[in-house]
Amino acid sequence: MATQETYENIDRPYNQFLERDSQSGGAIPSAVQSAQGVANSGVNTPASGGGTAANSSDNGGVEQMPIKNDGNIGDVWIRNFIRSENWKPKKVGFNIDGQTGYAEFCNVYISGEIEALSGLIGGFTIGDTDLSATASGNKTILSSGTVSFASGPDGDPNIQITQAGRILVGADEPIVIDGVDKEIESNNYVSGAFGTGFHLDSDLLEVGNIACRGIFRTAVFQKDIVNVIAGSFVVAPNGDVLDVDMTANDNSTLTIKGTVTLSTNDILRIKEVNGTISNDEWMRVMDISQTPTYVVARDLSGNYGADANPTWKKGSAVIDYGQSGQGGVYMTASDSSAPYLSVYDHTGSPWNSINTRLRLGNLNGFLGYSTDLYGIAIGETDKYLKYDPTNGLQVKGNITATTGAIGGWVIGATSLMDVAGAVGMSSEVTVGDDIRFWAGNAVPASAPFKVTEAGVLTSSSGSIGGWVIDATSIKDVAGVVGMSSAVTAGDDVRFWAGDATPGSAEFRVTEAGVLTASNANITGAITANSGTIGSFTIGTYLYTGTKTAYNDANAGVHVGSDGIGLGTGTGTGFTVSSAGALSVLGGTVTGGTIQTASSGYRLKLNGGNASLECLSNDTVLGYITTSAAGNIIIAADDDVYFYAGGAERAHVGTNGIFSEADIQCGDVFKSSDGSSGGSDGFTVITDIYGGFVSGTEHWIYKKYKTLTFKDGLITNVSATSGATMVLDNVWCDTHGGAI
Repeated sequence: MATQETYENIDRPYNQFLERDSQSGGAIPSAVQSAQGVANSGVNTPASGGGTAANSSDNGGVEQMPIKNDGNIGDVWIRNFIRSENWKPKKVGFNIDGQTGYAEFCNVYISGEIEALSGLIGGFTIGDTDLSATASGNKTILSSGTVSFASGPDGDPNIQITQAGRILVGADEPIVIDGVDKEIESNNYVSGAFGTGFHLDSDLLEVGNIACRGIFRTAVFQKDIVNVIAGSFVVAPNGDVLDVDMTANDNSTLTIKGTVTLSTNDILRIKEVNGTISNDEWMRVMDISQTPTYVVARDLSGNYGADANPTWKKGSAVIDYGQSGQGGVYMTASDSSAPYLSVYDHTGSPWNSINTRLRLGNLNGFLGYSTDLYGIAIGETDKYLKYDPTNGLQVKGNITATTGAIGGWVIGATSLMDVAGAVGMSSEVTVGDDIRFWAGNAVPASAPFKVTEAGVLTSSSGSIGGWVIDATSIKDVAGVVGMSSAVTAGDDVRFWAGDATPGSAEFRVTEAGVLTASNANITGAITANSGTIGSFTIGTYLYTGTKTAYNDANAGVHVGSDGIGLGTGTGTGFTVSSAGALSVLGGTVTGGTIQTASSGYRLKLNGGNASLECLSNDTVLGYITTSAAGNIIIAADDDVYFYAGGAERAHVGTNGIFSEADIQCGDVFKSSDGSSGGSDGFTVITDIYGGFVSGTEHWIYKKYKTLTFKDGLITNVSATSGATMVLDNVWCDTHGGAI
């Protein structure tokens, strides 16, 4: 049987810190007991078996004088309860029930552990491993398991906190707040241009769309930080994003978020690059009745086939280029001739062409630029303002200004003048000959220098580029060069150079047109119908003496349109007619070549090799020349023909000598190999009619005959029927026989 716990035998771990009589074994010292004089204290000495002192109550027993002199409190053993005097249940004070252990405290500070396996705390049910509370179908759990906290519908909480440091907000696709990786993202997050959800960490914010109502701070756009926008950037009249995927079909509609409203005939563009695949499609809005869903005409640029358009995903950017006449701003660092920024408009087909109105940056390809020059250009082909460091400022077209200043010149409504008005020019129109330029007086009509719109120039004095102006002349400072308007009774000199006295100047021109020059070097055309040049008379032709025709017998030189002639007075000498006929009388032509024509068939007398050549264009067909021994050589690429009496008489060719007349040989008649006849002799063919054989005259007359010679003797004669032959004055008829 277990020993009953009493005040005497309970475990008192703090006993060593309490003041007790070491002789009494923990009993209250008698001195203390006798000193207790408090009536109705309700305390006794438990060791005596629970005896009750006078006026004591049954509420329990305590130590006599548990509070020590040093402020410590001793052990207290109660039977029923201990409570504060002001205790009111669940309101104020405290109460400890010694029988049930129930306790109430208005405020409790506990520095150690609290352990409970059941019960309630603050409306939460205490379980083995969690605290939970349910209200209106929602349950909140604080657990020591993997999910430390969960709240929401029972079994499908809206918020969870895990021991791994993650917070999940939402039921079906919760938002995850990860304290370990320091990121926030949706449960369906997929990165990329066609991804879903969102993600946020210290280096990246990736979302489908961003709307900022206040300050937008980012490391990219923040002041003094490098900003990078890769490729090209368009500022267009409108823009939105797809809210529904588009198929490849031509009849696929376009649905946007609806942050803007599109109009009929708006030109739209979607362009995206996904890896190595780049798609760029232009569309036109055809129907706006179902906004933000629009009927569009697809693939205006004709890049794709029927029903083979790009499949655009939800979230793709839609650029609205507006309608014909509208424009935008285009900035690129990747296009041809980049980088530049341009302001443009279009005429309804921006996929084919746009009209650039302004370009800043590389001007190559705009307003006449064909090389990479950086600057600014505004305008069009015939009206522009442009600047680059190489060419400076260039302006073409009208400039209109009615006020302001240019380089100190004051711009007025009809004038440009200095601040004092003493120098200026005017466009003012009156009924008279208005002054257009003036200098020297604020009243233009009184200025010493002025030019009217009729061109009347007035200048009382001065100089122009070193030329001195006086009342009747303009001349250099020394007076040796000038022009004069002075009128005298004679033929006044109007222009002069070379002397301060115009009448003595080496060069002068009078008002009558008489020109005097001591020396002249004139370039360009000179026209004269009469007069002389040296000894030549100027007339219809240019000639000396009396040689008025190129081919007359007069002495002199003649140059005219009829020809060129040189004569001594005793003959025509040398002439060349206007037709090119050359005649030389008693003269010699040396050096070079003379030919009958410059091309085609022609004869060429070549002085270089003393030959007469026959040519066809540049090909030599034959020639006649002389050898070093004084022989005449006749050469040709083909046969050489000899004509007499208008007919061919003989010719020499690769097959031999052919003649209509006698052929005479002063010595031995030999064959082509140089012999006077071999074992078989050689043959004189039918076209040879005569010759000498072995030095003895043997006249041979034949008609279509063939003679065979050997060792200087005729060994065979053959001829056609009717031919005759005379040998040594002996006539014989042959009919194919032999002699």
